[in-house]
Amino acid sequence: MGEPGATVQINFRHQHSDGSWRALNATLRNALNDDHVNAVVFNARDVTEQELLWSQLLQAQKMEMVGQLAGGIAHDFNNLLSVILNYARFALDKLPENSPAALDLYEIEKAGQRTVTLTRQLLTYSRKQVYLPQRLNLADMLGNVERLICPLIGEHISLCLDTAGELGIVEIDPGQFEQLVLNLVVNARDAMSQGGELQISCRNLHNEAAIADATNSSIAPGDYVALRVRDHGKGITSDVIEHIFEPFFTTKPAGKGTGLGLSTIYGIVKQSNGAIFVDSVIGQGTSFDIWFPRIEASPAEVVRPARPTPFNQRTAPLGGNEEIVLLEDDDAVLEVVRRMLDKLGYRVFATSDVAEAVERCTNPESTIALLITDIVMPAANGLEVAARVRAARPALPCMYMSGYSEDFIEDTNAIEQTRLLQKPFTPASLAQKIREVLDAAEHC
Repeated sequence: MGEPGATVQINFRHQHSDGSWRALNATLRNALNDDHVNAVVFNARDVTEQELLWSQLLQAQKMEMVGQLAGGIAHDFNNLLSVILNYARFALDKLPENSPAALDLYEIEKAGQRTVTLTRQLLTYSRKQVYLPQRLNLADMLGNVERLICPLIGEHISLCLDTAGELGIVEIDPGQFEQLVLNLVVNARDAMSQGGELQISCRNLHNEAAIADATNSSIAPGDYVALRVRDHGKGITSDVIEHIFEPFFTTKPAGKGTGLGLSTIYGIVKQSNGAIFVDSVIGQGTSFDIWFPRIEASPAEVVRPARPTPFNQRTAPLGGNEEIVLLEDDDAVLEVVRRMLDKLGYRVFATSDVAEAVERCTNPESTIALLITDIVMPAANGLEVAARVRAARPALPCMYMSGYSEDFIEDTNAIEQTRLLQKPFTPASLAQKIREVLDAAEHC
């Protein structure tokens, strides 16, 4: 600023009289040689809100890029796991139960199932997990999940569950909601190693007051149902909170956590068009507040959570002898699923060629009873294939397999929940899903 008329721009932070910190952008102009001014002119403007919006944009872009990477990896892993797990099962079925080789294969299965859990968490984070929302009352859902919470937290932590009042209805995948709650419960338990109280509550929020309190302009106006999970543990530092929803980020010791729990929650919330907030005080505890958009629904539209079937009342899934067309672009997965269907007694025409599958299904002399198709394929989307088949044979039932599909998530209303099977799947789950689809078609 030595030269007359020279200007300098600076950015700095200033503490407001209320104790908050504000971001300022200032311009200083050398007017010491100006006879009318004879001073250094200082102009500053408050850019706190602009900085906040910019940081939110950068964070959203970073999370989106990481999510795309995570989703792509998880999708490929699901195809590989379909092959690994089922070939291990094929080998197990040929061995005596207590043979050394069988015990080794059991360990392969166990490791594979743990990997399935991790890949599905990655898919949820990236919002590419197959999403099947239902209209639910969160009080009903929490009542159903409570039986799982108590064994998780142990006797040294008390549970306070508050769902009093008439809650609004939300639309969310019930399985994902259960996963969200249990992940938050596990984090709360780990934060209270010396014991304490775990508080879980739900309430309705109206937009004006709620949005003002949130200080987050990215939240759309509207009515919400808010879930709060609060612990009285050690708290989380602000630098950790900045990274808390990133996959594989964890403060737990090596081997004690995957770093996917909170990133999974983030994916579930975003997939449900919700919002999540973290508030923590060191030495006092942490609160996670999750807002789900409230929707209008008649009592008949609200789904009540089903109670699990007692083990001794379960029956083994049945096979059949119907003729099935199987369409899958991955040759290894195609062969595995074909062998499953063969073993169940079905007559299978397996192909990776879309045109061949469509021709087989639409042939006037065809006796095909079911089309099973992958969702994401290079030549065509599975829903498009089914539409082409149904144009010729409207009554032919179709069943879908999927690791993930971003486009498909937007089209979940195009199929019923009973017609979707998530990869990797077992022979038993495949058999059960086929019977559900075929039996439903018979009663139409």
